[in-house]
Parts: sequence; C-alpha cells; structure tokens
Amino acid sequence: MARFPQEIIDAVIDEVQNSSPSPCLYNNLSRCSLVCHSFLPRSRKHLFSSIALTSDGHHSWTTFHDRVFKPSPEIMSMILSVALSSGDGHDVEEDHIIYTLLAAMRNLRHVKLSSGFPGNGALRALRSHADNIISLRFTDVTFQHSATFFDILAMFPNLRLLAIKNLGYKARIPEMALGRRGESLRHLESFYFHATNYTGMAAFRELVEQEDIVSSFCLRQCALSLWDRDDILRAKTILNGSLETLDSLHLIYNTQINFCDILDILDFNLFNLPHLSITTFLPPNFRFTDMDEFEQGIRRCVLDEQLALEEFTLRVYPNDNCAAHSLWKVLDTLLSGPRFTRFRHLEIDLILSYRGLTDDGMAQTIRRQFTALNEKDGVQLSCRCSYGDLDDSQLDMHPGLL
Repeated sequence: MARFPQEIIDAVIDEVQNSSPSPCLYNNLSRCSLVCHSFLPRSRKHLFSSIALTSDGHHSWTTFHDRVFKPSPEIMSMILSVALSSGDGHDVEEDHIIYTLLAAMRNLRHVKLSSGFPGNGALRALRSHADNIISLRFTDVTFQHSATFFDILAMFPNLRLLAIKNLGYKARIPEMALGRRGESLRHLESFYFHATNYTGMAAFRELVEQEDIVSSFCLRQCALSLWDRDDILRAKTILNGSLETLDSLHLIYNTQINFCDILDILDFNLFNLPHLSITTFLPPNFRFTDMDEFEQGIRRCVLDEQLALEEFTLRVYPNDNCAAHSLWKVLDTLLSGPRFTRFRHLEIDLILSYRGLTDDGMAQTIRRQFTALNEKDGVQLSCRCSYGDLDDSQLDMHPGLL
C-alpha cells in the first residue's frame, strides 16, 4: 500500500465514510485503520470527527481524558462535533477535565448538551469557541437561571442551527435583567423547538417575547411545538422574515388547537412553502364526529391549488382503536377523490401505541384498512406500532441528531 498515492488512499477511506450505513460506520472505519499503517491517519480523522462523552461509564470524559487526550493530544484537533451528556452536577475536578477537553478541541463546530445541567467548565470552554460553533443542540437540559441560557445564545455570532428539546431552568431572572439580544440568531438556517408538555414551552415564549430569537432572513428549516393559539402567533413572528427562504416547516400540535386556525394564522407564511409536515395527537375517544375540523384542515393542505406544497407529510398518533378507525374513515374519503398529481410526495404515517390498542381484533382490522390505502394514487402510507406515544426521531429535521 505504500506505493499508492496518499490521495487515492484518502479517497478510499472517504468512500467508506460516505457509503457505510450508520450502524456499521464505526466498525468499518476501525477495521480500515487496522489494515495497514497508511490507512490509519485518514480513518482516525473520520473516527474522531464526532464523539460523545458522558459523566460515567466506558465513554466518560474522565476515561477519554486519561486514555486518549493524554497519550494523543493531536487527536483533539480532529474533533468537529461533541455531544455531552452532563448529568445533574459535577465536582471541581470533573469540571476542570471538561474544560480542558473542550478547550483543546480547537476546530469544534457542532455541540450538543443533554440530560442534566451543563457545568461552568463546559460553558467557559464554549465561550472560547464562540466564533467557530455553527450548530447548538440542547436536549433535556436544565439551567440554573434563565439568564444563563440567554447569555449562551448571545455568544455565537455564526450560529446556523439551533435545536432545543425540553429545556428548562430552576430560576427565572426578571425581564429587566435580561437585556436586548438576538443579533447572533439573525443568520439561523435551521430552528427546532420541541416541548413534550405545556410548561416546557416557557423558554420558547421567552425567546420570542424577549427578542432573543428574531425573524431570520436565512431560515430554511423550522420545526415547532404548538400548545395554544398564542404559540401559533409566536411562530408567525419567527417565520415572518422567511417567506422567500423557508423550504420545510414541521408543526407538532395536540388537538386542543384548531388545525384550521393554524393554517389561517400562518397562511401568509405557507403560501410559497414546498414542504410541510404535520404531527398531531388524537386523544382517547376521539370520535368520527370530532374529525370534521381536522378533515377540513387536511383537505386544505392537499387540495388547495393556491398553496405551493410539493411534499406533505401527516403523522398521527391515535391513542385508542376508536380514534384510529375514525382517522381511517376521514383518509379513505379524502383519498378517494381526484389524484394529487401536483404532489411529488404525499405521506401519511399512522403510529399506533400498544398501550392504546385493546386486544379485541379491531387492531388487526385497522391495520388492514390502512394497508389498503396504499393502493391510492400518489400516496406513501405506513402503519406501525410502537411502545411509546411519541417517536422523537420522527420529529427531528436531522434524524439522529436529537
């Protein structure tokens, strides 16, 4: 292999990186690095481009510090993306280790913080990378004060992606102490905010009301949870500057909100939108007679020729057999109409929960009914069962990142 030019060797390893399925990628690259010495540099570059560290266990930051950082500090410059699962707190020594590791990642571009409270070491190190970081993700993170979260957002002048899921804080700083920020978010290309309950939307409401997130003229992808009518109005505030740039919008809402109200309020923003995804939850005992308004909204999305929609995805979580059967009746009637030739992709995804389906034979009937809908022109439809009421991977604009 020593006779091959390094460019060819690098191209081979890059092909392994680009073509390997995600579950096999790490093993494939690891094997390449062991084949011969000339494969090692390029393989190692890909292997260490993205890492995940936790507070304990085999992937703890203490283990990484002792076994990787100390013997091979040059690896730190290869790390472009880091995910920290921080736990509820850190002692002084742990905080110092986190700071040391993050500070050494001088080419860091993507950061994800999850499961707990980020310590001072992590926050101080992130400040040293403020100009380089372009994507920031928070998942199940709790800050000590609301001001800490807003100060973090103000750090990054080049942020392109901000993704937030279930963010909270123990104490809220009075509004007068927060100041005016938001300039660093004017160039966002992707914004994601999901909360699994009403109280979890507090950070989103404050982001809009305090103008820490403002209408971006570069926004291309957006996914938002909606829990009440005011949330729809806040969503419109964010989307107002993106009429020409927005490519994809994903709305996650419960049926306490009128679907037609969502379309009415956001109509100006939806006019030029090519890709729309709707995820909704049907409460138990959601009868066919309750479907009228929901059906009207779906019909508007599918049949309104004024809309520019090319791709429409509907994901529905019915919580019992009756709700699922009612949904089937609506879709069967709707899809029996004219062909939807203007759609490049019309997808309906029914997600059934084993907790909501009773073992009375109706579940099998419902599956057969929805399977029959696959024969309708222009429709890709799947019916699957899950143990939870919500598959979070289906809500993510970038699968696997949140």
